[in-house]
Amino acid sequence: MPSIRRKISFGFFALIAIIAFLALFAYSDLRYLERRIGSGVAIYEFLETVLVIRLREKDLLLYASDQDLESALDYAAKAEDILKANRQAFLALQTEPELDALGSLLDEYRHYLAGYGELPLRGAKPTAKAKEALRERGERLTTIAEALATAERAELGASVSRSQWALLGSVVVIALLGIATAQLLSRISLRPLAWLEAELAAIGEGRYNQLNPVSRDQEIVSVSRAINRMIIDIEARNRQLMQSEKLASLGTLTSGVAHELNNPLSNISSSCQILMEEIAQQSNIDPMEWLQQIDQETERARLIVRSVLDFSKESRMRKTETRLREIIDRSLVLMGQKGNFRIDAGDIQQQTTLLADAQKLQQVFINLFQNAIDAGGPKVTIWIRSKTVAGQDFQLPDGAVSGKRFGSANPRGRVVVIEVEDDGPGIPQEVLPRVFDPFFTTKDVGRGGGLGLYVTQEIIDLHEGCISVRSRPGRGASFVICLPCDEADAESATPSA
Repeated sequence: MPSIRRKISFGFFALIAIIAFLALFAYSDLRYLERRIGSGVAIYEFLETVLVIRLREKDLLLYASDQDLESALDYAAKAEDILKANRQAFLALQTEPELDALGSLLDEYRHYLAGYGELPLRGAKPTAKAKEALRERGERLTTIAEALATAERAELGASVSRSQWALLGSVVVIALLGIATAQLLSRISLRPLAWLEAELAAIGEGRYNQLNPVSRDQEIVSVSRAINRMIIDIEARNRQLMQSEKLASLGTLTSGVAHELNNPLSNISSSCQILMEEIAQQSNIDPMEWLQQIDQETERARLIVRSVLDFSKESRMRKTETRLREIIDRSLVLMGQKGNFRIDAGDIQQQTTLLADAQKLQQVFINLFQNAIDAGGPKVTIWIRSKTVAGQDFQLPDGAVSGKRFGSANPRGRVVVIEVEDDGPGIPQEVLPRVFDPFFTTKDVGRGGGLGLYVTQEIIDLHEGCISVRSRPGRGASFVICLPCDEADAESATPSA
């Protein structure tokens, strides 16, 4: 499996190898310049020696001094030594025949110089022809030496220029390689990390989708697998949290459920006693009326027990076509009749149908009703209203604080807007932005864990809906829920203002 670490290591090693190659190239170029400079020194030394010989030649022609002759011959020998010791340097500027011709010329010049200087010693007078022959060879020697120096100067300048361009080219290559390496590292590591950041942001917003890695690199695959395991654990814990909150709500509702069960059981007991007394007295009364009442009250108790069992059991998310009115009615059954609170659901549209998990939405409404009762006391009044509108027409109420999602649940279709309003004391403005936070509560210790509205928000989010709350201190609070309609309801619903 490919690895980001291996790719980065390979990229750096490749870059280091290229830099090392360029450094070696620069070193070899500097060594070449060093050799050229050494050759230049030898050639310029040869030129300087030739010029000194010509100067001694001039003195010899003017004064015919033994010292001038001896000095000229010494410098001529020195020139020959330079030529022999630096043959390769001269071959870089001349061909081998030309270099041999130069050596022959220097030897011939030296011979003419010695012959011209020995004439006075033998009592002979130098002729004009001898002077001319000596000068002519000296001039040829000077011309060749100067040409060599000029050629060496040009070659050295060209070498320096090539070295400059090579250095500039190396810098450009290293810069381009650095940019290419940075781009490669960006594609290898930063792009998957940016993708991972976006996916984590979605998880932070509650969209727990399994990650499908955009890169096959070992690190990204390992992190994606770890995050996927984390998502599975989070979903499992969320289900446990919802179930725990559901059971906590059920515990709070136990007294109301007991009261609801007590009424049909009392009626059943009374009807049985009356029926037994009438039968004992052998009365002519028809027992069917009392048996029907017993059956009705038994069915009523069975429905209450079934509602409690359905509400308490744990289940996975399962959306079905459900009428909103039925969900509200089941929630009211569980709420019972404890206290003097009043729940007015008269404004719920009978035909409104949702594609939803009825049990989970039942938990939503029980949480909202219970919060209103806890805040407003037993005499609070709760109104429930609903309307179906176009998704693009839905707007959050002014001053409302929304949960995770913001705006319409279905901007291209129809949505059901449900409002749960109470006339309690309301929610303080400084507390309002935090009501959907987990474990946040204003209740006394032991009376609530601060998970009711958080779980409510999670359930609405699972239905791809949104929830918001607004409050008027001293005049109650209002929760607005926006849920997408199912297909049938979306076609039959009429717009509402």
